[in-house]
Amino acid sequence: MKGLKKWGAVVVILALILSFAPFVLPTTYASAEEGAPTVEGMAGNETPPPAESLQDETSGEAKVPPVEGGLSPEGIGGEESSSPSEEGLSEGAGGEETQPLPEEGLPEGTDEGEAPVNEGTDGGELQGDGEPDEGQALNEAPTEETPPEEENTLARSQGARGTGTITVTFTVTGSKILETKEDHATAYEDGPWLTETVVIESGKTVTDVTNQLLDNPLNGRSVVIYSSTYGSFLNEISVDGKTNTGGITNGQNSYWYLLINGNSSEMGMDETILTEGDAIEWKFVNDPRFPLTVEQETADPPLELTPIPDYWTSFASSNFHNAAKLVDGTLEDHFELLWGKPYGEKYESPWGDYYATKSDFLIIGDHLYFAAANELFKLNRDGDIVAKEKLRNTIGFFGRLAYDYGLIVVPLDGGAVQAVDAKTMKTKWVAEAQDLMTIWKPNDEGIWNPVNYKIQSLATLLIADEVAYSTTTADGGSGPSPGGIIRAISMATGETPWQYQNSSSGYYWAGPVKIGKWIVIGNDGGDLEVIDSLTGKRVFENTVNVGAPIRSTIVHADGKLYFTSRDGTFHEIMFKKEDGSFGKRRSVQIGQMSTSTPTIYKGKAYVGGATEGGFPGKGVFLVVDLATMSIDFQHEVTGDVKATPLVIAGDKGDPYVFFTANNDAGALYVYDGKKVKEAYKPDQDRQNYSIFSPVTDGKGTIYYSNDSGNIFAIKMSVKEVKKPDTVKEPAGTKPVDGIPPTGETRVLLFKGFLLIALASGLAFAAKVNRKRKSTVSDDDNCS
Repeated sequence: MKGLKKWGAVVVILALILSFAPFVLPTTYASAEEGAPTVEGMAGNETPPPAESLQDETSGEAKVPPVEGGLSPEGIGGEESSSPSEEGLSEGAGGEETQPLPEEGLPEGTDEGEAPVNEGTDGGELQGDGEPDEGQALNEAPTEETPPEEENTLARSQGARGTGTITVTFTVTGSKILETKEDHATAYEDGPWLTETVVIESGKTVTDVTNQLLDNPLNGRSVVIYSSTYGSFLNEISVDGKTNTGGITNGQNSYWYLLINGNSSEMGMDETILTEGDAIEWKFVNDPRFPLTVEQETADPPLELTPIPDYWTSFASSNFHNAAKLVDGTLEDHFELLWGKPYGEKYESPWGDYYATKSDFLIIGDHLYFAAANELFKLNRDGDIVAKEKLRNTIGFFGRLAYDYGLIVVPLDGGAVQAVDAKTMKTKWVAEAQDLMTIWKPNDEGIWNPVNYKIQSLATLLIADEVAYSTTTADGGSGPSPGGIIRAISMATGETPWQYQNSSSGYYWAGPVKIGKWIVIGNDGGDLEVIDSLTGKRVFENTVNVGAPIRSTIVHADGKLYFTSRDGTFHEIMFKKEDGSFGKRRSVQIGQMSTSTPTIYKGKAYVGGATEGGFPGKGVFLVVDLATMSIDFQHEVTGDVKATPLVIAGDKGDPYVFFTANNDAGALYVYDGKKVKEAYKPDQDRQNYSIFSPVTDGKGTIYYSNDSGNIFAIKMSVKEVKKPDTVKEPAGTKPVDGIPPTGETRVLLFKGFLLIALASGLAFAAKVNRKRKSTVSDDDNCS
């Protein structure tokens, strides 16, 4: 009986503990936000990499002197440059970037695409016309007979150092100090600094002779030669008070360059063994961009950065570039012009007056921002100019601004980037211009020479994790772009931690997206590139080629990437942010060509293109069903639809989709889920061609422009839906009286009460049993 009583007490205590534990013990409940997907599939708990973690790998800064023979290890072609394949430069296919250069054309340690130059330009200026010669051989096929040049190379590198003497000529050709770009033409007009014919011991190298003749301070001569894993390389020469230093004199991409008998040295200065009659020349090569059109203006001290989200902060709305927006209310099929006004400078020409090209728009707070020529404009909702800021250069024919951390960031022609405070409209920093891009190409004899291309800023600028990513393209004329540069710029200072140069294909109308630590962008060679945002290194093994130039910004929606290619194909592809690799890819043909960036909304893709070439040609607007990857709807218009469609959805009903077409009417078109019509057609004097992507302010107003120079504000009718003052929460959505609405705690309480009842029953039975025993004992005693 004592044992039964004891266990009954234990059960009572346990029951009480179980019953009241939820009220006294700390409890963790799952937040409604925890683990929930954020906008367009991006994980909401990612920790962005700090800007200071970015490695300093800026291409061409020449902080490290040139490699053997005077060529910089980084090279004026930039890091990770690539070379053409044996079959020549392909306009449509990628893959050339991983092709190695011919071994006989490279000094040891030279990166791909950075082959040494064969001197032959008039006056020594390394300038190109921007186009390779027709029929230019990129790699000569090997012959059975060893060419004389190869025999000389073998003799220089493998021949034993002999005895006796030989006679050689030694020349130093320095440059005058440049003050303007025009000075490049006369950089060497004063002739060589030094020319001597000397008798030296047989078997001496270029390094030996260079030290012998230049390491002589008493004679007014000095030389700076560094050693590295690449061998020795020369960085500075002084003769009679004149000094040229690689990476410092006349631009950061300048360097000393070694020629043997008038041609680029095929080996380093340590390996080149001289022979009788050799002519050695050290020539200083100026940075062809110097002086830059826009100089660096660094923010000092660095700006304090606080993320400030807003409504329309980038091309196609946001960092994910998906131009789909929601408005409160029901959309109605009625549109009216609020205002239309011309902005920017007006120019005169023989074929008619015109206004400066305008950038794409941003909507920040109650203001609309855009750039035209060399000015940044800030408008209020009535179209009045609130403020302007002078830009350091003009924008390109296309300009795609971006906003974050309170700064409007403007890409300028020539590759410069300017950051302006959105409130004060004052410049905070300027990242210097790039101006020219140097790409090494072989001539008809297979000798590699640098070709300089002008830089154009025609791509989408991206801001993510305190870094602005500026993308430029080399102007190669018609056809695919021959190269391009992606540049990381600190939003705090305007400095460039790294830049990546693609020497095979550029970024024309393209645009990157950042997923995890990876930058994903398409190029004119048809490649989807993956670049590590921390280092600027391209992950070549993760490249996917789609067979045609990609002139679309990459859209990130629902965990997938969407874009178009110039052959008229719409693409969907999976991307793994863990390792930066691509997964399953699907596509559908939407026309003869497309450069439109698609918009994704509720299982549909809205996109433009062309079904017929020529000018203006026939354009097409399409709706693609993503479940079946088939065309749901299409509508032909006059002129290519290059714009990114704007999707506006109300509380119910089909969304309305707005777009422009490149025809002389310059109208705004709308698709209501059934048909396409003109939402607005300007008056005759305001009509002109348009490839503009419309934007909205979230209150039913759509803004767009055409080549008439006017900006139009079109009001869409939105019927407001009256909402009740209070909304009754459905059962199980809020804690009541401190009890979480999971149901599990109520079950626990019920079990506890059952245990209490059981324990009470056991205690009562024990008490009855005790009384019974007590009575029996008394009777026994009485007997």
